[in-house]
Order: sequence, then structure tokens, then C-alpha cells
Amino acid sequence: MGWEDFLRDTWQTSMVFLILIILTRILGSTQIGQLTFYDYVNGITIGSIAGTVVASEPDKVWNHFYDLVLFVALTYFISYLTILSRPLRKMIEGTPTIVIEDGQFIKENMRQLRLDIDQLNGQLRQQGVLGCNFISINS
Repeated sequence: MGWEDFLRDTWQTSMVFLILIILTRILGSTQIGQLTFYDYVNGITIGSIAGTVVASEPDKVWNHFYDLVLFVALTYFISYLTILSRPLRKMIEGTPTIVIEDGQFIKENMRQLRLDIDQLNGQLRQQGVLGCNFISINS
């Protein structure tokens, strides 16, 4: 790798790094445990497009950079629409599912979520729910 390639790669990587910081600030921050599937997939896709920009040939950098900015703009636009439209929000982000009701596990809901008892206990501990004895499991 010559100096020209080194400088080009440094410039491309630095540009993507800075734009990702700016774009993620625009999109807002959410703790990883609170990410919806939609947010998770968008994060992976944005990272993938950013990687493409970094690794692209000099004549394609701006094409891929445009793709990155367009994808983030579309993500922002959809996020804005989900604030305005509850049906759209339910379609994109899903709805909460009750897994414990009246101290009993709802087995069918846990099965639909592919959530086993150990995972649920771990999530309860993370929320500060300790020492609970849930005995019954609904079918």
C-alpha cells in the first residue's frame, strides 16, 4: 500500500467515523436492551453501508456515502411517521406481550416470544425483581 492509498483510506474512514457520530446523534440514543428489532436491523444496516463506504474505491465513495445518508434519512423519516401513526408504529415496532399475569407465567406468550424461563428470570433480575416465586404456568 502506497502513501496515496494510505491517505485515501485514512480520509474515507475518518469521514465515515465522523458522519456516523453525527447521524447517530440525529437518530437519538437508546440503550441496547431497549432496542426494537427495527432499531437493531437499522443499526446493522447502517454499519454495513458505512463499511462499504470505507472500503470503496475512490470513484465510488460519494455514491456509497449518499447511500448511507439516504438510509439514515429514511430511518429518521420512518421514526417520525411512527410517532404520528399508532398503527404504523405497531406494524414496525410491534406491541408488548404480557408474559406474567397475576403472578403466573403465560406459557403460550412465552412460546411465541421464544423466551424460556431462565431468560425471563434474567430479565426480571435486570429490572430489580429479585426473589419472586412464580409457581403456576398457564398453558
